[in-house]
Formats: sequence, structure tokens, C-alpha cells
Amino acid sequence: MISISQIREQLISYIANEISFVNFEDWLLAESWNMHLDSSSEARQLVHEIKSSIYEYLDGYIDENTLRVRLRPHVQQYRAVAYFGVTPLEALSFQPSLSSPVEASRMEYV
Repeated sequence: MISISQIREQLISYIANEISFVNFEDWLLAESWNMHLDSSSEARQLVHEIKSSIYEYLDGYIDENTLRVRLRPHVQQYRAVAYFGVTPLEALSFQPSLSSPVEASRMEYV
């Protein structure tokens, strides 16, 4: 089984030039060989998207710098959490009133 976090960890290493393209591709091919049997659909989709970009590179349609640029969004995540006068635990159990914009602003956005 290959997880999204494992994929992203290796992808970050490749994008940061910590491992070579050959090492990244070898790892990805070996780890994703039977992923249809036991990996999440999100992990399968992520590998499919990465492999599509890799094939474009191998076929000469893009260079390696472009490959890295195309792969970068797969490891970028954005998360903003705002708590206004409450602890995270309180925010999780908070049920905002639709009539109160102040209470609604305490909600967590992911």
C-alpha cells in the first residue's frame, strides 16, 4: 500500500533536488505497482497525475524544470484556521447561529 503522505514526501524530495529523477521514478513505479489492490482512490489519482507528467517528460514534450513546476501543486497544501477567542476544542464543538455573523466567524475553514 502506498499513501498520499508517502507519495508527497518523495515528490518533495525530487522537487527539492534531494533525489534524482531516476530515483524518484524508480521508487514511484515500484511502490505503485499493485496500488489498485490496497491504496486509496485519492492516492491512485495522485499517482496517475504524476505519471502523466512523467510520461510527457520522458517523451520529450517538457523539460525537467517544467516537470518540477507541474508536479509542485501536488505537494502544496493550503490550510487556514482562525479561532476568535476560543480554543480549538471549543471551536470543534461550536454550532454557529445563522443569525450571528460574529458567531459564524468562529467557524474553522479548511
